[in-house]
Amino acid sequence: MKNRLRGLGVLGVLVGIILSRMLGIYYGDNARIAIMALGIVLLIIIVGILIIKKQTIAGVVFFSMTIPIIIIALGMCENNLYLVLGGLILFCIVLVIVIKYLNSIKK
Repeated sequence: MKNRLRGLGVLGVLVGIILSRMLGIYYGDNARIAIMALGIVLLIIIVGILIIKKQTIAGVVFFSMTIPIIIIALGMCENNLYLVLGGLILFCIVLVIVIKYLNSIKK
């Protein structure tokens, strides 16, 4: 199961990069912003599905990782470097907290 999820993640990244390149050539930077918005909508749908299926801990962890990504996307849309850097710093902080939390659950 773990290998399938890892492969699915890698496949998602590759498809996203290819789609962004192809649409970016035809439509410019606006296509990349639209693809980023579509990705954020998909992340929110995934969090909703996790919560509906009674996997609240996974939903909360996934949602906490989604918030910095949304901040980074907003910074990229507004061409605001401070917002992008703030989102990256927040992502690193949340990542450390989630790793510590998941390690404490496994013990």
